[in-house]
Amino acid sequence: MTKFLLSAAALALAFPTVAEAQHHGMKADADGDKIVTLAEHDAAVAQRFARIDADGDGLVTEAEMKAMHEARMEKRAERRGERMEQRRERMEKRMAEATPEQRARFEEMREKRAEMRELRQDHRAERHAEMWAKTDTNGDGALSLAEFQAHSRERFAKMDANGNGQIDADERRGKRHHGGHGGNR
Repeated sequence: MTKFLLSAAALALAFPTVAEAQHHGMKADADGDKIVTLAEHDAAVAQRFARIDADGDGLVTEAEMKAMHEARMEKRAERRGERMEQRRERMEKRMAEATPEQRARFEEMREKRAEMRELRQDHRAERHAEMWAKTDTNGDGALSLAEFQAHSRERFAKMDANGNGQIDADERRGKRHHGGHGGNR
């Protein structure tokens, strides 16, 4: 189950259109004009595919997705490490000063959060398994660049609210977006 969840989570991280991810830095906007064209998007998707395709065989397997996901999570954990340590210290201090009733409420809340986290993971795993099946159109258990790009182009088209083959700042923020995720995640 853990392997499946990791594969599913990795798939989700790999599939968002490059334009959707641009709120983090406009990486696909090759010419810096604050507009992502379909050509720029396709080039960025091809680069992302090549990074995930660790063995360079032109196919992305679930194992390669999992490896990409694990590497990403490792980097994220490093960045979060210091913040989490500070949070732990603050919580320990609060718990030392808390009444038994407050401690009991805290434990109850922590258990509920853990349950919700597990439900979200299960839901994500189901969604991503469906996404993999939809994207792996030939059913061979691996994704070709064509399959990977076709899926990403579908999402690009959803973000391209006016259908002009470009995603501008308003479309990236979801102001003109009429489907998919847009800026309302």
